[in-house]
Amino acid sequence: MMRAEAGAAANTIAAYSTDLRLASEVLGGGLGGAGRLDLEKLAGEWQALA
Repeated sequence: MMRAEAGAAANTIAAYSTDLRLASEVLGGGLGGAGRLDLEKLAGEWQALA
């Protein structure tokens, strides 16, 4: 069971890393300086995923 949980954690971290990288690409830079309008743009891009 612990091995399965460790694998799930690694997959979660990998997916989160991918999400952050793609978000940065959509915003043309990084998330650190993103403002409200940037986040609204990102939400619009990801709305189809919901």
